[in-house]
Amino acid sequence: MKENIASSQFQVEDIQSFIYLGYRDLKSSAYLLCRFNKEAIEEARKWLKHNLNFIQTLDKDLGENALNIAFTKEGLGKLGIDNDELHTFSIPFIEGMTARQKILGDFEQNDPANWKWGNEKEDSAVDMLLLVFGKDPAALEKKIDSLEFNSDHINLVYRVDSAFRDKEHFGFRDGITDVTTEGFLSHYLNRHPDNEHSGKAKFWNIHRDDVLKDGEVLLGYTNEYDEKSESPLVKLESKYLSHNRSDSQTSFKSDFGRNGTYLVFRQLDQDVSSFWSYADEQAKASNIEGMDAQYIASKMVGRLPDGTSFISKDENISGYVKEDPDGLKCPFASHVRRSNPRDSMIQGKPEESLKAVRNHRIIRRGRSYGVGISDARDMKEFIKDAIAASSVDKGSRGLNFICFNADISQQFEFIQQNWINNPKFLGLYNDPDPLVASLPVNGKTFSIPDQPFRKRLELQKNFVTVVGGAYFFMPGLNAIRYLVHKESIVSISNDEGKSFIDIGLSIY
Repeated sequence: MKENIASSQFQVEDIQSFIYLGYRDLKSSAYLLCRFNKEAIEEARKWLKHNLNFIQTLDKDLGENALNIAFTKEGLGKLGIDNDELHTFSIPFIEGMTARQKILGDFEQNDPANWKWGNEKEDSAVDMLLLVFGKDPAALEKKIDSLEFNSDHINLVYRVDSAFRDKEHFGFRDGITDVTTEGFLSHYLNRHPDNEHSGKAKFWNIHRDDVLKDGEVLLGYTNEYDEKSESPLVKLESKYLSHNRSDSQTSFKSDFGRNGTYLVFRQLDQDVSSFWSYADEQAKASNIEGMDAQYIASKMVGRLPDGTSFISKDENISGYVKEDPDGLKCPFASHVRRSNPRDSMIQGKPEESLKAVRNHRIIRRGRSYGVGISDARDMKEFIKDAIAASSVDKGSRGLNFICFNADISQQFEFIQQNWINNPKFLGLYNDPDPLVASLPVNGKTFSIPDQPFRKRLELQKNFVTVVGGAYFFMPGLNAIRYLVHKESIVSISNDEGKSFIDIGLSIY
């Protein structure tokens, strides 16, 4: 379905900010995984209503803290979205992350049965995700206190504290390659006309190839297929929501999904000591002069620890084919190359590859949790500390992986199944992602192309373990207003002769 110009307006007042901003200046954060008490759902609605105006949207200036909200299918159901309406959401969201176990490769140590939250266990089920941010720990706790939780109607299932760090726990600079969309880029450049990036297709370090159409992230906008991204619908007409214009869905009156997006959350524990011990062992076993643990680890990641690319002076590379067609610099099997193959996915057709890859991009918003294994700034000292910690360190640390996409199946799940977990990616033989592939260990290898012969390393264990996860929907602010007032709207629709004005609903 083509989208007309009037409906394509980028509605900053309705879009939750974390999708695009990432809140780099709000270093402290906590992800609060909550469950509604079904017997007190009206009290939960009142809580949502009370906090509605505090949800950070793109039209608001960012202060010393921020709040954003997302819901699981179960949470939306408790808030009054019925089964027919829920089935207008995407299939992965309806089924939930645990039901997609085979697609995601979540077996053995990553089996959902072992997760701390988000699995089938009654005490780990989640309805709502609150993403809370502060400029420092004090600002974060102040914001959480202001939310005024009441366990009688909202239970805190699990809390994961996070921090925005320049480097993730393995010691590599993170968040270098980023994605945005045309609507946000235009909004940002118009709002900051004197910014050094004005007039360029660039936001932070984003190349033009990383600027997607809005519908790749937001529902109800045009995507890279020049179609409108599918949006979930509800049966009632509401002044909070736009009218449903679909000829095939006439029984549904309103567009619930516009300006919303699907949020994927996976909590990933990182075994930092094992990772560096393995790299050190492989380097020593090679008996090759100059090959050390940092060399092995960097080849596995696809970059040097400080973020330097193997193939370009620019940290955020635009392609591989011209500079590194055989993977001699950045291995095909490396995490960086396979998580975004850019122009190398379709052999001999770089332009077609770039176009195809655009259909599978995501906005990543990962943050670390747990105490770092070493405070050393020098990489050699960091590696030494990490290896020495193997027998004494029992701390839990890792990455809260969060991403946004309009189509979980064709974006997050496609990347996980076809690029990350695929042992035959780009012509490889038995090489899944050496860092985050969620697969059984037996028989995994990592190949480093070289002349005259490649090096093939045996991978003896997984360095990353999934310990929790779920699919969420992050609605636009108007959709949350609809949820808050849904019971009132239903009563109005059944009360002949009365209008919204007669009832006197307040609009937030």
